[in-house]
Amino acid sequence: MHRNRHRSLALAACAAVAALTGSLLSTTRADAAATPATPAAPSAVSWAAPLSTSGRWIIDADGRRFKLRSANWAGAQGTWNGSGDIADPANHHSGENANGMPLGLDRASLPSILAGFHAVGVNSIRLPFSNEMVHASAPVPDTAVAANPELRGKTPLQVFDAVVAALTADGFAVVLNNHTGTTRWCCGLDGNERWNTSRGTTD
Repeated sequence: MHRNRHRSLALAACAAVAALTGSLLSTTRADAAATPATPAAPSAVSWAAPLSTSGRWIIDADGRRFKLRSANWAGAQGTWNGSGDIADPANHHSGENANGMPLGLDRASLPSILAGFHAVGVNSIRLPFSNEMVHASAPVPDTAVAANPELRGKTPLQVFDAVVAALTADGFAVVLNNHTGTTRWCCGLDGNERWNTSRGTTD
């Protein structure tokens, strides 16, 4: 009896695998038939703006399929944890104060950061930011842009704009992510957890 039960389970498992394999193969054939005839753009610098969609595909201005290979460059959305002295890095996520701009500009030049993105094969960069950063009028500290002296005296938004300009000039697509209302680490019960809290409106 146990032998028959095991045999039945084995047959059922084989049937399930066969059905799944057939489903995957038919999906693969359907996908292949739906794939645009033009080849995919292979690197960050070989696509033509603007991007658009065609059915399920993202395509560039020349009709080539554009596959997003993205990296996330955090910082401009805020790093402060919400308690303690905002100037103390210990009160920021991972102990790093981003000063309302993409992290790392104190340690590496923009060209070297972009070269690193190219080296790992990404073609697009996600840049999260906060609404508060857009309105901040005080310049970032010189120490926050120590490796990029040309950014001294700029507001966080001006630094953000310079980063976007450098990325696009170097061939990267940029995905802007309006991540938070306030420039602090998201999310708890701080009003950043949803779009329709007291910190935001539906307008």
